[in-house]
Parts: sequence; C-alpha cells; structure tokens
Amino acid sequence: MDPGALVGRDEELLLLIEAHRCRPAGGIVLEGPPGIGKTSLARRFVDVRSAAGAEVLWLAATRTAAGIPFAAFAPLLSGAPSEADPSVDVLARLLDEVRGRRDLVVVVDDAPLLDDSSAALLHQIALATDAFVVATVRTGDEPPDAVAALWKDGLLERVALQALSEREVGELLSALLDGPVESSVTRRVAEA
Repeated sequence: MDPGALVGRDEELLLLIEAHRCRPAGGIVLEGPPGIGKTSLARRFVDVRSAAGAEVLWLAATRTAAGIPFAAFAPLLSGAPSEADPSVDVLARLLDEVRGRRDLVVVVDDAPLLDDSSAALLHQIALATDAFVVATVRTGDEPPDAVAALWKDGLLERVALQALSEREVGELLSALLDGPVESSVTRRVAEA
C-alpha cells in the first residue's frame, strides 16, 4: 500500500486543507477513539502542506514525558534550560521561536498527554501566533484545561472522526493486502 494513501478520509483531509487556506492562523482538533485514523490523517495533511512549502513542527505527547515541563517542545529549545530558568521565561522563549516562523503547521499528536507547561504553550501558540495548529485527541481522554480551551474558546475547530464505512474498510483491506478481500472478512473487520 502506498504510504501516502489515505482511505476513507478524503472529506476530512479536504476540510483540513480548506481550513488552513481560509484561516492559516487557526487550526483543528481531530477527535476520535484509538485507531480511527487521527494520526494518519494529520500525517497526510502534513505531507500535503510540506509539499506546498509549509514548515511543519510535529510534536508527540506521551505519558512518560507528561511530568517534564515543556517536554513536547524540547526540539525547539536551543540548549537545556538551567535550573534557574523560570518556566515563564522558557514559555516566552519558545513562543518567540514559533512566532518568528512563516507558514508554520504545528501538529500535536495525543494532545491530552501534554504536560501542563506544554499545554499552556500550545494554547498561547493558537492564541497569539500565525501558526496553524492540528491536535489529536482520543475520545474520553481528559485534556489539560489549556488544551480543552482550544475548542471551548473557539480557537480551533473540533472535528469528531467517524468510523470507516464497510466499503471503506474493504478498500483499506484490499490496499493493505494487495488484492481483493471476501465480503465476509470485510464485514467482520468493519464490525470489529
């Protein structure tokens, strides 16, 4: 299967592209259950935007790093912050780093797992920069207040991804297995 292929998410991909075209300093929160394709959709959007010349900052939040301030944004830090470096200075420094970039797409995969400092920075990026933000959120995860405020305050549009149809599951299986798949198999996988 073509690694750039995306089955059953054409409408959502077009929504992301159109949202970025109309409001480049906005963004979208992709919400859905685990395995529904949030990350794959975000990656495909990034591929499209990168090909058009956009700069992409891909950040992944993890449970392991949730206790480390600004862990998700560590790739932007030049040198390690000292013990005496207050969080507000780090936040301001990172925000300035993002502010200075043109046509920037910031993607945060698993945004509810962000540490509080990174969540506050993400909120400030959405509020005070020209970056286009895409955040993925698992249905049922309780995000930090700053992440929930992204859609509650209207900074980002929240899009709930739906399960693929049985036909789309069949297309995906055929593409992955490089050949036709029996309808009974497709039906069982779609139900699962």
